[in-house]
Amino acid sequence: MTNPLAGYRRVLFVHAHPDDETLSTGVVIVELADAGVHVALLTACRGEAGEVTPAVDPALVGTPALIEQRERELDAAARVLGVAERCFLGTPPARAGEPRRYTDSGMRWVDAEETTAGPGDEAGPDALSLADPADIAADIAAYARAVRAEAIVGYDERGGYGHPDHVVLAGATRAAASEVGVPFVEVISVSRADHGPRPEG
Repeated sequence: MTNPLAGYRRVLFVHAHPDDETLSTGVVIVELADAGVHVALLTACRGEAGEVTPAVDPALVGTPALIEQRERELDAAARVLGVAERCFLGTPPARAGEPRRYTDSGMRWVDAEETTAGPGDEAGPDALSLADPADIAADIAAYARAVRAEAIVGYDERGGYGHPDHVVLAGATRAAASEVGVPFVEVISVSRADHGPRPEG
């Protein structure tokens, strides 16, 4: 199979929340960085509505402290992966207008097997999934120009598992790549349903 990123020296990865860069494309980022490619990372939200693991104090959920924790985790992941530069969507230079903050829309499972996500019930007015896709695309394009991206990596239309932030980002990232005039490389979704029932635990 041909490597769709072969030959590009400056690649931008666009992800919705902290940890998506690692879970969806961590291996690819490491391989590119090890090969001397300048990898930039654009993260749309700070994971305000994300689930927490047992290692994180559940009392942090819904507090500024959780956001700080997610930002620290993203900093650490970016260093380990070899990301050369990164930014949050809406923060210059990843903003076409006045700075704004996109927030995590949250999600809920829409099937009994927990393989497909849909919008959460408590998405706030600044939620990424409620933003104008044209604004999101303009902000991604602004950052792509700032980092001189030669290719942009983003989600396919399923957004991995249907998270509303991933889905809206998929279309906006494709539009931004078209606007900037660089190739768009999709991260193809593979549903957990494609692998049969979830293992116990």
